[in-house]
Amino acid sequence: MGIDSKFSDKIALGLSCFILVTIPVIFAAVQPHILFFYMGCIFILFLIRLWSDHHRAHLLTALPVCIPCITFLVITLIQCLPLPLAILKYCSPVRHHHLVSSGALLGIKDSWHSISYNPYESLVWWAFILSLFLFFLILREYCASPKKLTLLVKLMLAVGVIESLCGLIQVLEPSVGVLGSDRYNHGLARGTFINRNHFAGYIGMLWPLGLGYILGRKIFCQNNLSEHQAEQTLKTIFVSTRFNQLIIFIFPLTMMLLTLIFSKSRTGIVSMAVGVFTFLGLIYSPKRKLSLVFRLIGGGTVALVIFYCSRMGLWPIVERFLKLADDTSRISMWKDGLALLKDHPFGVGLNNFKQVFPIYRVLSDSFAGRAIHQHNDYLQLLIESGWPGFVMLGGGFLTFLGRSFYKLRTFKGREHNFQTLLAIGAISGLVSMAFHSFSDFNLQIPANALYFITLLAIVHGCLWQNQNKYQRRKNYVSHQKHTKPEKSHCHLNARIANRRLWREYSHRTYIS
Repeated sequence: MGIDSKFSDKIALGLSCFILVTIPVIFAAVQPHILFFYMGCIFILFLIRLWSDHHRAHLLTALPVCIPCITFLVITLIQCLPLPLAILKYCSPVRHHHLVSSGALLGIKDSWHSISYNPYESLVWWAFILSLFLFFLILREYCASPKKLTLLVKLMLAVGVIESLCGLIQVLEPSVGVLGSDRYNHGLARGTFINRNHFAGYIGMLWPLGLGYILGRKIFCQNNLSEHQAEQTLKTIFVSTRFNQLIIFIFPLTMMLLTLIFSKSRTGIVSMAVGVFTFLGLIYSPKRKLSLVFRLIGGGTVALVIFYCSRMGLWPIVERFLKLADDTSRISMWKDGLALLKDHPFGVGLNNFKQVFPIYRVLSDSFAGRAIHQHNDYLQLLIESGWPGFVMLGGGFLTFLGRSFYKLRTFKGREHNFQTLLAIGAISGLVSMAFHSFSDFNLQIPANALYFITLLAIVHGCLWQNQNKYQRRKNYVSHQKHTKPEKSHCHLNARIANRRLWREYSHRTYIS
């Protein structure tokens, strides 16, 4: 028996907003007790949505899209289950050898063991990944509604601006720490994150979304204008209140970019450039010029960033890039990680890298021996989940991204509207984070992982679901053209009949 849909929707929407707003604030939820709290909130949120009859049916319609993720969850769950030694011999030969040797010394025979070295640690991280998957199922429904989508994006950007303001204060006043913690990274922008690289990854996901949100607002949406119309529009913007609003939107965007630069994260800065080129590539069309507002916002933001960087000093950032050739610690870690992967083709279990890697530390320095992450999200995923899990999750993400690019480039009917521009910003943020993950472990941070999933839901809601609605409307119009309407003496009755036909046609195509 379900509950009232409106009541459950208000509770679920409020809880979703609470999670998005608060999870980056307390050290990005890296502490286990804080992580467990947010996992519990997501599971409660999913149960609320599942309890409602209407939303239960809508959640189930998303399962075919999530087949790669479901398969990945099954594979990584099998890693935690006890298996006989005969099967473990083929799945993890090195672990089988150590178990047989230790069993002979202790007099233990025919015992069952899991592929994961520590199945309890793996189950905790598996539950976290499951909560992210459930959160995606919930958000994709919200992101198909323009009103709810706007609310979620506003909250995400508001938190990002506050984090950026904290980061600028930390740059200008080096003694300011993070929520009372001042252990290291003095004078660097890191907001409420402990690690500046993770903060750079977080901002790198948000600023393209903010740019898409600004361009998609009705007061700035001016497309397909002639030169004379553009000139008149430019004069109108400068003499009206829209110019003040334009300035108000440019400054938070500039603030986010400045904090990313002054985090001094080298890969974060390069990822920012990757996000810029991705946004330009997606919004550009050979048949039309870039919009006037986009040129104003882009030019104003770049000018402000250059001005403030020149005033605050760029030489320390340039010095970090000049030292890049001497910094080979990550490359040494990756080589040792490949040796670990060679002995464990089916993985060592989720969140087990920190327990197995010290044994394989040969080329890495002493700091790498104490590292709990690989500093490469892809290699760590490959080591922990093995080749089957990596192929399913990585292939699913590439397929989703590729199909989203295709939908964005071929779907001309809704090009440059609010939801499409948000999708462009979200895709640019995803590409930026995907690039940053080659040399860091941003997706091992709960707040960054949850925001990454949120961007996926925004892309799915703006492109996939709304395109399906547009295609059904297009099919309906085509169906009406080839169908001769019955003559009626009353025009009102004809309109009612057409609306009923549209509802029946839309419902039939949605179910099929």
